[in-house]
Amino acid sequence: MKLKVLKPIRIGISVIFLLLYTLIFIDILNIIPENYFKYISFFQVIPSIEKFIFAPTLIASGFLFILLISAFWGRVYCSTFCPVGTLQDFIIFLKRKVSRKRIKYSFRAHHNLLRYSILAIVIITLFFGSVFALNISDPYSIFGKIIYYLVRPAAIFINNSVSEIFSNDDKQIPLIEYGDFFIYLFSFSVIIIFTLIIMSWRNGRLYCNTICPLGALLGLISKYSIFQLELSGSSCTACGLCERACKANCIDNKKMELDFSRCISCFDCIKVCNLDSMKYKNSYSNRKLNSLDRSLTINNKKREKPNFSVDIKKRKIITTAPIIAAALTGLNSCKDEVKLNTSSYKQGQRTAPVSPPGSASIHHFTELCTSCQLCIAACPTKVLQASFIEYGISGIFQPRMDFYNGFCNYECKKCSEVCPTGAILPLKLEDKKLKQIGISHFIKEECIIYEYEKDCGACSEHCPTKAVQMVDFKDNLKIPKIDEEICIGCGACEYACPVVPVTPIYVLSNLEHKSAKKPKQEKVKQVNTEDDFPF
Repeated sequence: MKLKVLKPIRIGISVIFLLLYTLIFIDILNIIPENYFKYISFFQVIPSIEKFIFAPTLIASGFLFILLISAFWGRVYCSTFCPVGTLQDFIIFLKRKVSRKRIKYSFRAHHNLLRYSILAIVIITLFFGSVFALNISDPYSIFGKIIYYLVRPAAIFINNSVSEIFSNDDKQIPLIEYGDFFIYLFSFSVIIIFTLIIMSWRNGRLYCNTICPLGALLGLISKYSIFQLELSGSSCTACGLCERACKANCIDNKKMELDFSRCISCFDCIKVCNLDSMKYKNSYSNRKLNSLDRSLTINNKKREKPNFSVDIKKRKIITTAPIIAAALTGLNSCKDEVKLNTSSYKQGQRTAPVSPPGSASIHHFTELCTSCQLCIAACPTKVLQASFIEYGISGIFQPRMDFYNGFCNYECKKCSEVCPTGAILPLKLEDKKLKQIGISHFIKEECIIYEYEKDCGACSEHCPTKAVQMVDFKDNLKIPKIDEEICIGCGACEYACPVVPVTPIYVLSNLEHKSAKKPKQEKVKQVNTEDDFPF
């Protein structure tokens, strides 16, 4: 098979994956089954690594597949499976259609100081338990934020516009709520997309080789991969077509060299070469020949005084990266002291956010969540919302339960099924129904039954486990009473309470999730179906 066919194959696969990743974040009509999410996110390296550590299963081993491919053929992930990479290719494609002049790239010096410093910062902060650097740099997480906060609202607008025009009594297209608007997440997404547009429009895949930590990691592996793309000196005429087509700016046609650590395996160079001079070769056999040539050259030369030089750039990486990482890691130590900053509650009633069922504990959740927003996109009641500093600065953008916005559906476990990192572990529905993520608390003096002597009971009516019971208060009035043993902290009572802005019933977070007792089953009177209709 000729190597020229690699580019159309790569484009086809990358487009399919880009569409799949986009669909799971804008699936406003819940078309995609939850079980498919784990297969779609199989090829994402960072989520796969995190999930494999805490749930080592075959479906969580996608990163091994990507690392193995990289060890053999280089950064195929960056051009094929990475949604941010394909998004950059789409921007470059648009430039080619808009620009009147033919796009010509040229060889540029590497930015190893910057890209390896970022990689070092991410690794060091992770080692000390902070995911802050990873949350704002992981390509899958970045793509999720862009699609959810910039593209999804457009999809909802189109759906609702179509619903208003074409819906009738016979066929109704459901209206979708937009959800809350978070200026900090919207701003972050806008900054990222503009960064990608500017860098891609001007310099191709510069983002992948300067900022992306995963690109730097795979670049290190690709540098020592078994098979590497090389210029064949015997057939190459130094026409420069490959250099002008290389959007990674890693081909130096004058020196007949290719920096394979920066090559993203887009195969554009292979496609434009008319002489088939760009080929995959066994890099280790070539290294042996090169080392032999170097040894012969040294032996033939006269002994000269050795010239010792210091690589200042590498020294800067070693000295500055740990300092920055230590500063970011210090943010992680603050997260347990940061209290929920909300005007909805008096006297700081909720001192910690409530993490979703399946997250085991706030500590487990904040250490693994990359804030990709997929669980937020999948949540049918929209109780999951992005945080700001509720988990501390280190846990910025990570989801939390917002019971003002919704409640955790008793029959739903979508978030545990779609989470790609293992921050929310898979749960069986019967286990989820007993998972106590928090406990409801009740302030009698602020309830309208106590203060205004008006009948209510909305909290009890909406409680799925009947942990909120109405007991005698005075005259014919009843007032809520909470059974903490069977309360699971779903927030249905808090969401249903009509008192605003401060609800007298609210959920306090369990830092470590517990197991609630099974709710008491009320005896149902059996009806004899042989008798006449009893009503």
